[in-house]
Amino acid sequence: MGKIKQIFEEHWDQFVAEHPEMIRISVHKEVERMLNCGKFENGWTVYTCPQCTSEVLVPFNCKSRFCSSCGKLYRNKWPEKLESRLTNAPHKHLIFTIPAELRIYFRKNRGMLKGLSDRAAKVLKEMIYQMNQTQRFETGIISVIHTFGRDLKWNPHVHIIMSLRCLGAMEDRTLKYLNYKKPWCFWKKELLDLMKESFPTGWMRSLINKLYKQKKNGFYVYAKGEITDLRIVSKYLARYAGRPAIAESRIVAYDGKTVTFKYTRHGQSQEIQESISQDKRINPE
Repeated sequence: MGKIKQIFEEHWDQFVAEHPEMIRISVHKEVERMLNCGKFENGWTVYTCPQCTSEVLVPFNCKSRFCSSCGKLYRNKWPEKLESRLTNAPHKHLIFTIPAELRIYFRKNRGMLKGLSDRAAKVLKEMIYQMNQTQRFETGIISVIHTFGRDLKWNPHVHIIMSLRCLGAMEDRTLKYLNYKKPWCFWKKELLDLMKESFPTGWMRSLINKLYKQKKNGFYVYAKGEITDLRIVSKYLARYAGRPAIAESRIVAYDGKTVTFKYTRHGQSQEIQESISQDKRINPE
C-alpha cells in the first residue's frame, strides 16, 4: 500500500466526521474510489494461460486520477492523445498567479476557477492580436488549473502552454520574442474585473481599489523556457492534469499522526521539509 492511501485509510473517516461541510461530493467520490482500488470484493478479472491452464485473478482498479497507481496509468496514456492534437511548433509555458488576498474567494466559489483560466487565455489572445491587428493572429492555448502550491497550501494559479506559431489572415508567423510586461498589466486588469463581476459589493470594490494602488506583487506572469518537443509538452501537461496534490516520492516520513514532506520553492534550489500534524491532514481538494 502506498503512503498516500495509507494516510487516507487511517484518517479519512475521522476527517469527514469532523469537517463534513468542507468536502465536496466529487471529492468524496474520488477518495472512495481510491480507497477501494484493487480490492477483490469489488470484482476481478480471471486470466488463464492457454498452455498450462493456470489462472491469475487481477482485481479491478479504480481508474481515478487521484489514485497514485491509476493516476500514473492515466498520465502515461494521455500524452499520446494530446500529442496528436498539438501543432508541430515550439511552445511556451506560462504561469499566471494571483495575490494572496484573493485566493480565499476562489475556494468559497470554485465555479470561478474556470473564469480564472478563461481570463488568462484571454490575456494571451489579446496580446497576440495587438501584435498586428491587420493579420488578426491567433494561437493555440491549453490551460490547466492548479489549486495548490508546492507547500500544499491553497494557491490557485493557471499553467498555460501556448503555441508560438500564430495563424494570420494572410500569413503565419512563429514568434521569436514576447514582451512579458504586457501580459502582467493585462492580467491584473482581467483578474480584478473578474472579482468585480463575481462579487459586486462595496467591500470587494474597496479591496480592488486597494490592490490597484498598493499591490505590485502577486499578479505575476512567469514565462518559462521554450519547448520544442511535443512529447515534452504533452507529458508535462499530463503530469499537472492527472495526479494528486503530492507525489509519493515527496513524502519523507509518516508515523501514523504526522506527515513530513519535501519541496523546493519556485526559483530556489534549497530543499525544504514541512510536517503536517493529524489536525492538518493533506487536503484532497
